[in-house]
Amino acid sequence: AAAAAAAEEAAAEAEAAAVLAAADVTVREASFPAGPLGMRLHITHRAAFPVEVGAAPDAASAAEAAGVQAGDLLVSVAGAPTAGRTFDECLDALRAAPRPLTLKFAAVPDERFATLTWAQLTHDEAEAMMTAAPFADVSFPDARLGLLLLDGKGDAPRYPVSLKESPPEGSPAAAAGVEAGWSVVAVAGEGVAGWRYADVLAAIKGKPRPLTVTFADVPAALLMYTADLGGVGGDSDSD
Repeated sequence: AAAAAAAEEAAAEAEAAAVLAAADVTVREASFPAGPLGMRLHITHRAAFPVEVGAAPDAASAAEAAGVQAGDLLVSVAGAPTAGRTFDECLDALRAAPRPLTLKFAAVPDERFATLTWAQLTHDEAEAMMTAAPFADVSFPDARLGLLLLDGKGDAPRYPVSLKESPPEGSPAAAAGVEAGWSVVAVAGEGVAGWRYADVLAAIKGKPRPLTVTFADVPAALLMYTADLGGVGGDSDSD
């Protein structure tokens, strides 16, 4: 088992090195003083780059001042590469590192990121799982959806809004075959992966009717979670 883990780590480091050497990848280094980092990070399930900046940095934060952008991949923490590490290991390193803290980020084009090896699943396996997942586009004519929505804060999933229980009989969601546990994956055609629960609800409430909401029975292996590193000293709370 130890030999297999070492081989996987070496493969992840080699893949990361190849990506960082590519001409279409931008790498930059940023120094963070004492205080909040002002970033929300989420897991990618990619072995080479397990951590991604999930949203624009907080206004006036150290992350914003450093030029960090949503979608940037975390390359190293205090000089230690993140390749081959788990998401939790990277968060532990961020919390424990003294300040000033040097972080390195990479802006990787979407098409290159999509080809990176999944940490637990191959890219093709993951794509096949998501493609095969049941989904439904549901049109809601009224302001209220008539659904009991669950905040995924405890598990901090990639898709933070899911159905706590089955839709009422006769509702648009029930007619479309949506079931308890399905996740909201898009609102009015806009994907909500990595959004906060409150932001998804705001989008649902603020969009004109009729409103199309896309639900999917997302496989557990593909759910991702986020960590809010906006707290003082970089302490992290799931969000």
